[in-house]
Amino acid sequence: MSETPPAERGQRRTSGGPRAWRLLRRQWRVGRALGRLVEAEQADVVVLNKIDSRPDLPDIAAKLAKSLKGEVLCISGVSGQGITELANRLLQLVPPAGT
Repeated sequence: MSETPPAERGQRRTSGGPRAWRLLRRQWRVGRALGRLVEAEQADVVVLNKIDSRPDLPDIAAKLAKSLKGEVLCISGVSGQGITELANRLLQLVPPAGT
């Protein structure tokens, strides 16, 4: 996938500008790293969203974690709750680029 912004490739640029483009590029890098993790079959990370609107979600996560015998994280895409913990966990699991 090309990392040249659409405006520089002669395509029409959508809203967001350079900041949105940097975020998209970062997501591509994370996606590639996660792809390496999946190929290596090293770990699963189960994430439940909507913790901001589901007060029972931590209980559901605990039951699911017990059933799966693994870790289940809860996040909120709206409030950002749990995102730092998720990012830290993924950074622990995903090998650094170039390895």
